[in-house]
Amino acid sequence: MKNSILNVYAKSSASPWLFDDLKAHFEKLNLVGVHITATESPDVNANVWIAMRTSEASLSPDLERTVACIHDLYHHDGMYDPGGDRAIVKKVKGLVLSHPYQRDILSRSGISISNKECLERPLGALSAFSPGDEMPKKFTIAWVGKNYWRKRIDWFIEALEGLELAKDQFQIMLLGMDVEAPAQQLRSLGFDCVYYSKSEYPIETYPDLYRKMSCLVITGITEAGPLTLFESLASGNPVIATKVGWAPFLETEDDDAITLVDNPKEISKALLYLYQNQEVLFRKRHSTNNLVSNWTLDGWVEQVALLATSLITKEKTTTLE
Repeated sequence: MKNSILNVYAKSSASPWLFDDLKAHFEKLNLVGVHITATESPDVNANVWIAMRTSEASLSPDLERTVACIHDLYHHDGMYDPGGDRAIVKKVKGLVLSHPYQRDILSRSGISISNKECLERPLGALSAFSPGDEMPKKFTIAWVGKNYWRKRIDWFIEALEGLELAKDQFQIMLLGMDVEAPAQQLRSLGFDCVYYSKSEYPIETYPDLYRKMSCLVITGITEAGPLTLFESLASGNPVIATKVGWAPFLETEDDDAITLVDNPKEISKALLYLYQNQEVLFRKRHSTNNLVSNWTLDGWVEQVALLATSLITKEKTTTLE
C-alpha cells in the first residue's frame, strides 16, 4: 500500500531559527504508512500539509487538509481579521495552539475553533535536555535567543550592570543568533562573557550547553513558550522571566524554579538570590525538571503529525468564509 505524504513547509530565512529546526525534527519522525517531507513551499503531491508559519497556510493546495501552527502571542494591525496576514486561520481545518491566550486572541478576532481539529499544548523541550551531574564551577548566567527588539536583551545587560556582585564571582553565557554585539558590549563593561553562535552550535549541542548554565534569564514580551523556558527547566536550571508565555502558568509558590519579574532591577535582585542559593537550587534540579517533564518537543512533533494525518481520511466539508 502506498504511503500517504505529509508535507511540513516553511520558507527558510537568512537567519534560520525555530522553523528550520522543527522541519528537521518532523523529517526524523517515523509514522507507519506516512512519508514526511519538509520543504520551503507546499508540495502539491502531498496528501496533507502542516504550515509552520501561520500566514503561509494560505499557500496550501487544500485548506481542508491543512494544519496551521501558531507559535506566538502577536495580535496587532488586525492580523487575524479579514484581509489580515493570518486571516487564513479561519479557513484551515487543523490548528495547533501553543498557549491558552491564543484562544482569546482568535475569539476576539471572530474566529471560532469549534469546527476545527485542534491541538493545544506547549512545544516543550527535546527529550535530550536533562539535568547534569555536576554544578558549574562558576555561577553562570545565561540568555538564549535571537537578538531583536521583542527579546529585550538590553534589559539583561542593564540587570547585570545593577547586580550587586563582584564580576569575578560569575560569568555570562549568550547562546543564539545575532548576539555578537551584546557579547562585545558586556566584555567592554568588564564581564566575563562567552558567546555560542547558533550558526556554529546547532540544537543538538544545546543540552550540553544548558548543563553548563546556573540559571537562565528571559526578557521577551510576545513568546508563547518560549522554548528556552522549557529547555532550562528540563535541564534543572532555575529561570528568571518576564511574565511571558508559560512562565506565569508554571510558577509555583513553594519553588524557586521560576521567578517572575517586571524590570531589570527585579532581575538583578533575583540573580543575587539565585547566586546565594545556587547549591540548594542545584540539589533541586530534578524537581525542577519534573515541572515540564510531561511536555517534550518530540511528543509535540508526533502529536502534530498525527493531527495532520487524521485529516486525510476525514470527509471533505465546506470551508467557512
